[in-house]
Amino acid sequence: MTDIFFFISCVVSIIFLIVLAISDYKTLSISVTVLLLYAVSICSISFSLYGMKEMILNFGFGCCMLLSCNFISMIWFKNKYGKDSVYVDHAIGKGDILFCIMSAPAFNIMQYISFMTLSSCLGLIYHIVFRKNEVPYVCMSAIVMLVFIIVLIFREI
Repeated sequence: MTDIFFFISCVVSIIFLIVLAISDYKTLSISVTVLLLYAVSICSISFSLYGMKEMILNFGFGCCMLLSCNFISMIWFKNKYGKDSVYVDHAIGKGDILFCIMSAPAFNIMQYISFMTLSSCLGLIYHIVFRKNEVPYVCMSAIVMLVFIIVLIFREI
């Protein structure tokens, strides 16, 4: 029963990730409804893999990690560009932060650091190749998350 629940949750998460990635790539915005449905599917995957206690710990560690990264980035931008800099408000969008928060239960702390690093590297590669200032970070993160879910499926088979 748990294997079927896990597999169905993975398939649903993959569908929501594809919808989020396409939406972010085309319009640089994501639907809150799809994001919340994605969060439910990720929590169900995490619950079936780790259990409730570890899922909550993963979520807490991920949120602390994201908070500290954003705080350090904000301080760096304010020191480099000044207090009234537009870079502080537009470097990473609210949807990007929400997506990273919603993805946190799926990862332990080392996996979350790897997830954030790989997503940022993909975003940097996108910026270098296409020379665009706006990087669809959710799209890049969704690609990394898709790979992670596919690895989980093959590891569980």
